[in-house]
Amino acid sequence: MPPRGFPVVLHICGQTARVLDPMAESGAALLSLDDISMAEARDRVGRALRDGGASPILHICGDLGPILPQVALIARNLDAPLALSVDAMVSGRDLKAALPEVVRVGNVDALLLQREDAAMVERVARAAARDFDVLSPACGLVPTTPAENLQALVRAAQR
Repeated sequence: MPPRGFPVVLHICGQTARVLDPMAESGAALLSLDDISMAEARDRVGRALRDGGASPILHICGDLGPILPQVALIARNLDAPLALSVDAMVSGRDLKAALPEVVRVGNVDALLLQREDAAMVERVARAAARDFDVLSPACGLVPTTPAENLQALVRAAQR
């Protein structure tokens, strides 16, 4: 468990065990949900977030729809608001309707950030900013993302 005051970050994504297990063994507060049932995952995630001692951030790659009830249950059972970071395929408007109590984090596509020009990135990011409380890349950053595109993301967040 991390020291009090440090955020607990849980990243749920297919086939993450190979990466997360060594990190967890090194003391990182991470959890892979690849090989456990959804009920067990809900209980383990909820317990880890409650015991983390900080505002929790939960990131889920992919379609949130199939696990929305479990995420809602986790969010309701926390002492602090849940910041939910989602993939680019997740609609911020739909997320707000389904889980109004969560802080929505997202969801500018990482490949768009890498491949498109800065003007396009800023347009897409401004649209995302209307539906998300915290503007961020959806699922990490591609190492070759141009700095100008990251600056465009920041400009969109500042407006």
